[in-house]
Amino acid sequence: MLQFKFIGYLLVISDVHTVSAIFSKESQSDSNLIIDVPTFKDTAKAGFEKLNTSLGTMCTRRLQNLIDKKISMADAGKPGRVLKLTHGSDSEADSESDAEGEVGTASVRGVTGNVKKRLLGYQQSIVQLILAGFDDRIQNKPVAVQLREMFDFRRMPLQRNAEAHHELLTWSDDAVDKFLPEYFPEFDAFSFKCEALRARFYVRDNKDRFMQFKDPLDESKGRVLVLTGDGSIFEDLFSRSDVCSAPIPMFLHVADYMISFMWQSCCGERAGSHINITKSKGRTGLNDDTFNSLIFNTFNMPHLHEMDFAAFVKRWADEGHKMGTTKEGMDGDRGESTSKVVRRHLEQKTNTFLFKK
Repeated sequence: MLQFKFIGYLLVISDVHTVSAIFSKESQSDSNLIIDVPTFKDTAKAGFEKLNTSLGTMCTRRLQNLIDKKISMADAGKPGRVLKLTHGSDSEADSESDAEGEVGTASVRGVTGNVKKRLLGYQQSIVQLILAGFDDRIQNKPVAVQLREMFDFRRMPLQRNAEAHHELLTWSDDAVDKFLPEYFPEFDAFSFKCEALRARFYVRDNKDRFMQFKDPLDESKGRVLVLTGDGSIFEDLFSRSDVCSAPIPMFLHVADYMISFMWQSCCGERAGSHINITKSKGRTGLNDDTFNSLIFNTFNMPHLHEMDFAAFVKRWADEGHKMGTTKEGMDGDRGESTSKVVRRHLEQKTNTFLFKK
């Protein structure tokens, strides 16, 4: 365990994991949007490409000690921990003191040649395999890129000058021409572009209202333009029909599609749960069409307390169906006639997913 090659591979794997873990965390977050995916991919690829030419943080931090043929827990940035390594009856560890306590140091064997070059070689053997198939495994879907062009105000020229104003006039028009015919052919492209332009001008004129600290606990990281959530752009645009100079119903309809777009890996896991519940052992005879419809409903239907329950009951009664409750339920009084289970569900409340994302 104290051989240089073993320690070196552990260090480079830690640096590679740091890049991949960031991408993995972002791709599973419910707070991120489909328009963020191309950025996540580009950031991860840039991180791996950097590791292909230079050492990562973990290796750089420990490089000098490795050149001196030792490894110290102090390099891990976690003071107060003690490293104890023994070989037979001889101790391989000595200790240093710091303000937090003792930090272990151990001798490293097999340190020869150019240490930095050897570490970079270990790192490249891993990173080059990742980069070889990166674009095939993680792809930028055209829908994500097109939606980003239309709705990512963070990338738009929102400055108040002639050049930015001119660029903002036609921003995303090409993306609209590709996107609408395929996904929303019922919308007129010119009308949609006009609505999108109203939204862009509104955000430009009010962008200071939507700037929030990137990290509320660390204001030094600066402010960012917030698209969704409390005090965000889309919360404001969805708040009322006259928020812009004129209504923008088509733009908001597609914006709702963008915000609710389920792309995260966790969505597949949730869909799997619905599949297992819907197609139990006793329902294996469901044909494909019925099964797909049931899955769609269970995954997308609102909760019972979010529905206009009285309207469903009235429609059922108007069509002449028999009621599963007492006669009072036929007259619209669903007080005591409604089951306790239904009443309990109707009393529940749901946080607005759209603005919490």
